[in-house]
Amino acid sequence: MIYIIVITYNGAEDIADFLKTYRECTPPTAHLVVVDNGSADETLEIVRREYPSADILCLPTNTGYAGGARRGMEYALKRGAEYIAVVNQDIRFTALWLEPLVDALARNERCAAVQPKILLYPDTTKINSFGNATHYLGFGYTLGYKKTAGRSELGAKPHVDSQKTTDGRDDMVYPCENGKELSSFSGAAVLFRSAALKNVGLIDEFFFMYYEDTDLSWRLRLAGYALLLCCASTVHHRYEFSRSMTKFYYMERNRLIMLIKNYSVRALFLIAPMGIVMEAGMVAYSACMTVLRRRDSLTLLEKLRSYLFFLMPRTWIYLHAARREAQKHRRVKDAAIVKLFCDTIEFQDIDNPLLRYVANPLMRAYWSVIRIII
Repeated sequence: MIYIIVITYNGAEDIADFLKTYRECTPPTAHLVVVDNGSADETLEIVRREYPSADILCLPTNTGYAGGARRGMEYALKRGAEYIAVVNQDIRFTALWLEPLVDALARNERCAAVQPKILLYPDTTKINSFGNATHYLGFGYTLGYKKTAGRSELGAKPHVDSQKTTDGRDDMVYPCENGKELSSFSGAAVLFRSAALKNVGLIDEFFFMYYEDTDLSWRLRLAGYALLLCCASTVHHRYEFSRSMTKFYYMERNRLIMLIKNYSVRALFLIAPMGIVMEAGMVAYSACMTVLRRRDSLTLLEKLRSYLFFLMPRTWIYLHAARREAQKHRRVKDAAIVKLFCDTIEFQDIDNPLLRYVANPLMRAYWSVIRIII
């Protein structure tokens, strides 16, 4: 039994196209569950009109992506789901997107979750995510973002070819590596094995939004599971990189939560020196952005808000319980986890000279030593 969970929030602009492609491309045996985070627009009216057989969970307030996904997972597990997919409301499906994901899980008992190729929409020649990268300091970004999608070949290496875009630039073709083991899946579209979720736990609703997918990926890998990329499955994502202040706050807060939850104490001590250097650099950078009145970047206020969060007693009550739960399911050492981590941040929408010529070389040099003894 397969349940497809979509989390909606004021999604009237997207949900009709979502439902149209879902109906055309998804087998009728799958159960669609719409978890609505208190939408104030016509989202639910459109769902009831266009897909009346969908199960609808109406949440009274916005619980974020994390809260909505968790409610949907709980609902599906109570009804005996064998597989659970979680997708965004701005996803567009392609023919036979679901079957290869199910087949990948069925053929690999060690695999807990499998992600399709996620291409951008409407320019479906460009990549949104071929899995997500995880930096050893907790930063995450999508693999292949805005690169040209290449041929799906087993074992193909990225950056093997180039082609001219319409504006004359050379863009690298980024082939999909079928069966590639990922450090993290993208929460935009992923299929889970229910048994793994029962064993390890669900998405942590405390995250509200951002890094909840990386956190669950890390916990699943701690328990010895694998996360795989399936090139035979493709979905499209109407994605735009957000630069809202709320986003920067949650990203900085949740990144630190994730590190505290999932690293061993020894590993936390080993990464701490570089972590402190990076935090000092980010405070300085956010202060500069504040002075320059750059509202499209991390400001000092948002950075300080993320620190103030850790001064609240309830935060440490939560962290103590969450860390104990994550470590309880640990079956592998940190060395097995970090082998898939990266030591630099390579994401087009946040690229700048300070990151490229200062931060990345420092982080790479430090990691070259630490990863040997972690």
